[in-house]
Amino acid sequence: MSCDPSIIQQSCDGDKSQLGSKNISYNEIATKLLQDKLLLTALELHTELVEAGKEVRQLKDFFSNPGNFELQTQELPTHLTRSGSQVTLDSLDLTRYSEDGAGTDERVAVLEFELRKAKETINALRNNLTVATESENNSPTKGQLNPNIGSIKPHEQRALNFLINEYLLIHGYKLTSITFADENQSQDFDDWDDVGLNISKPPELLHLYREGLKQTGQNSIVASTQTDHDNSEEKIKNLYYLKYEEATFLQVTGLLCDPPQIL
Repeated sequence: MSCDPSIIQQSCDGDKSQLGSKNISYNEIATKLLQDKLLLTALELHTELVEAGKEVRQLKDFFSNPGNFELQTQELPTHLTRSGSQVTLDSLDLTRYSEDGAGTDERVAVLEFELRKAKETINALRNNLTVATESENNSPTKGQLNPNIGSIKPHEQRALNFLINEYLLIHGYKLTSITFADENQSQDFDDWDDVGLNISKPPELLHLYREGLKQTGQNSIVASTQTDHDNSEEKIKNLYYLKYEEATFLQVTGLLCDPPQIL
């Protein structure tokens, strides 16, 4: 069976005339692309239309809605097995450690307030302890040796421990210093402020010993001088008394004409 070429030509010309006579709008193209899920092509068309100033509302609404892409992501099948690290990461409650969480900010604020109050309390206790210590040092008995000093106080023990450890390090007793520090683990021997007094660190132990020895020697000299002075006055009084008795005796016996005089 043969076909008439004229008939075929007429049919082709009719199809061309129909296609040429039908105008396809951008909305129809967008609808077709979205229905067939040709999203990349639709996005490219949307971009070119926006640049040309012929934006299609259907494409604009579709690409401005994030829900459309979430839906597409959920529909994508996955054949990959999840690794152990991914499961562990997903099981973590990251919101607990988020710096932007309101709960975390509130807790940090509370902890900062408690820390500030604790520091204020510590400073107040240090000031009170310093005032009490200075009052004891300025008492009327200061400078006098008192054998009954009583039991050592906690801040005194910490101060002496610090000076003793310093003495051991200065004079090469490093092993002894390590042992001493191990036996006093509650004290920081690198920081004088750990003693708890708002006063500057005193001189090293050797200097304190020498100053104390000088003070003790001066007190002994003063006491000895005072005793010698008292003894001299007593001897002079006794000498005057003996001379008075001698003069009285001579007057009674007639050997002395003038009455006795006491100088």
